[in-house]
Amino acid sequence: IKSSRPLPVCELPDVSPAAFTDLRSYADRLRLELAQNTPTPRSMKPDDLAQLGAVSTALASDPSDLTALVARAVALERVGLLAEAATTYEQIASRIPAAQWSAAKARGVIADAVRPGAAGGRVFGVVVGISHYDHLESQYQLQYADEDAKAFYSYVTSPRGGALNQNVTLLLNEKATKSAVRTAIANVFAQATAKDTVDIFMAGHGVAMDGGENGGAYILTSDADLEDLATTAVPMAYLQDLLDRQPAPQQVRLFVDACYAGKIGDIPNKNLNSDIAKVVQQAHPATEVFALLASREREPSLEYGNYKHGAFSYFLLRGLNTKEATDNAGAITVDDLIEYVRNGVRFATSKKQNPESRGNFRDSDEIANLTLPGIPFAAPSGTPESCGARSIIVPRSAIPAQPPEAADAFEAALANGKILPGVPGGAFDILMKTPGDLQKKHRLLIALEDAGQQILLVYLRGEAVPQVRADFDRGEQYFDAANTLLPGDPFIESRRQFFRGRKLIFDRKYPQAIEAFETAVRLDPKGPYTYNGLGIAYLETGAFDRAIAAFRDAVQLAPYWIYAHHNLALALTETGRYAEAIKTYEAALDLQPHYAYVPYNFGLLLERLNQPAKAREQWREALERAPDMARAWNAIGLSFYLEGRLDQSHRAYDTALGLAKNQTDRLAIRHDMALLMMARHNPQQAIALWRDNLAEKSDDIPTLIGLAEALANEDQLSAALDVLSMLVDKKRGYIGARLEYAKLLEKAGKSNEAEAQLRAGLGYEPENPELCESLADLLAVQGGATNRSEALDLYQRALQHTGSHGKQSRIQRKIKLVRQKAA
Repeated sequence: IKSSRPLPVCELPDVSPAAFTDLRSYADRLRLELAQNTPTPRSMKPDDLAQLGAVSTALASDPSDLTALVARAVALERVGLLAEAATTYEQIASRIPAAQWSAAKARGVIADAVRPGAAGGRVFGVVVGISHYDHLESQYQLQYADEDAKAFYSYVTSPRGGALNQNVTLLLNEKATKSAVRTAIANVFAQATAKDTVDIFMAGHGVAMDGGENGGAYILTSDADLEDLATTAVPMAYLQDLLDRQPAPQQVRLFVDACYAGKIGDIPNKNLNSDIAKVVQQAHPATEVFALLASREREPSLEYGNYKHGAFSYFLLRGLNTKEATDNAGAITVDDLIEYVRNGVRFATSKKQNPESRGNFRDSDEIANLTLPGIPFAAPSGTPESCGARSIIVPRSAIPAQPPEAADAFEAALANGKILPGVPGGAFDILMKTPGDLQKKHRLLIALEDAGQQILLVYLRGEAVPQVRADFDRGEQYFDAANTLLPGDPFIESRRQFFRGRKLIFDRKYPQAIEAFETAVRLDPKGPYTYNGLGIAYLETGAFDRAIAAFRDAVQLAPYWIYAHHNLALALTETGRYAEAIKTYEAALDLQPHYAYVPYNFGLLLERLNQPAKAREQWREALERAPDMARAWNAIGLSFYLEGRLDQSHRAYDTALGLAKNQTDRLAIRHDMALLMMARHNPQQAIALWRDNLAEKSDDIPTLIGLAEALANEDQLSAALDVLSMLVDKKRGYIGARLEYAKLLEKAGKSNEAEAQLRAGLGYEPENPELCESLADLLAVQGGATNRSEALDLYQRALQHTGSHGKQSRIQRKIKLVRQKAA
């Protein structure tokens, strides 16, 4: 998919193998684990072990006990030990020749145990169907993608499909997270040998991002966010990388029923198929690749109400499970399937949708053996009834739900989110008792990565959903635990370092935070969120040029990520590069964000540039997105105040105060309203507003400053001194407050206390010209040779550090007067 801007959805990628070291590394590690462990078809639960133990005990005491023998056969079959089960059924048949059921059962189980793929080996599969997406609006949700996947899972695990249940992963809706899909695909490639076949079926949304380091196509998982595909979606290009590694499967068959939605949000949607072709059509060292895609470039992939599936998936599965696709009594070939699916979809959609095939299979290659049973597949009634873009009438009872998971302690812990080490009854500690259980290990890894991903997804929202230190601390813990299970994995360690860096920013340990982010970047140089974190750390230290560079990298890697654009604009503003900042804000707004903080902060910049009318337009845009945004009304009120439009200002402040839900907003609004009251010559109302603030937060600095000044103007000297005393106690290095405090103390006849305040201020800023001049004035009035000498020294220091010509002239006159008195 090629697009100069936003995310095309339903389309797939350019291949850059170096970008996907995390997936490659994970697949390699799984291969190593599988070589070091003897995996059972599925992990036996305590009940399974108990039953087999009891049966073994019974048979040891009486080998002719047919009841125990039948129980053993059933138990072995249920846990997937098919060869042993078949042998046991044969023993039953030999003892009771009339028991034809046992002989038939033995043949069926043996067929399952040795069921070959098209290449003569085993069949592995990953089946993904997503109708419901966490971060897409309702009009972009699908209806039947999950039903498509259930039906394909039922087929691929039938004798005709060739796969054993334990060799196929079915991921539906909320289960199909990035971590789960990533792990499942890496897992099958880790297990498949050079004689095996891998089937991958995907029904749902795909997206393609044009250009840049992260350009290419992605699978939209259920938790994916369009703003940052690199962080939240699974790139299709990893398939190219896995295919090029050895050992690779003999065959890979890819079936994609991806939607075409025209637009998702403001993101123009093109075609996924041409980008898949870049992966599928490349020469692979040892693998035959076959892809059957739902439609041509720019065509819709339609769903039909009476099919209860996508049109493509319906004819794909009907073709595989009936004899309609071929005249050959024994097998369905690649050519048979392609022609049947293409003709069926074209007829059903009135040629709006035209499936295409890709890859290096021969037309005559067998893709399904008709002598083996498939799944029941009834024809729909009536003419096709389209219900929208993107689905096989299979009776619901014939479609298995996602394979049930035993409700043991480990599964219960996962379901309750008890996944961190040290949690009583937690999944991590349960796993540590049987660390060789690969199934549990992979499930826990997925749960830990999913939990961390949820925190990262909130982070993508930026100021719209503020996060606290505890959020990032928890994220670090999740990836710490994941690192324990899979040490040295670059994907896991990169995210662990990111969360550590963001936590350190809250601790104001900026050098350590920068070090953590840089480590994360080295491990994952294409992670936009890490560059954004690095930019924030630089911004906090005043290294604005470095912050700008980091934010630019984040924007380049995630061109639709609004928070990164916003942060870049803030950094540009700090360096006075206002024109660039405005363009950056405008680029963010072109993405039509739902977030109110973007136009709000853009308005602050425009107000700073003395463009109040344009600023108010942006604040009203913010209110369109968040009608209860008190800060926006407060900004409008302040803008009118600065223009002298006091009535409009008052109305805006009243609205803001009525909406304010948090202390920060209430304090700011009351303070600004108090300043308005002072401008309207209503000091008592202003003082009342400031006292309301102090009742809520006794150390609010702007309130203390405003109140002290108002009290002094009203000749409430004692009250003003009390407030200023509190202020300098709360903010000892605040020179302006000390200067005002000293001035009022002197006015109250407390010269010694005034002198003490000025000397305390010089302890913080020895060269401050205002402090030097004020203390010199005080000493000159007091008189005496010592005071006059020190006053002259202070005046000279003030003169040396004052840049204003007018102030220099004033100080020089004072020096002349002191010298005259001394003479």
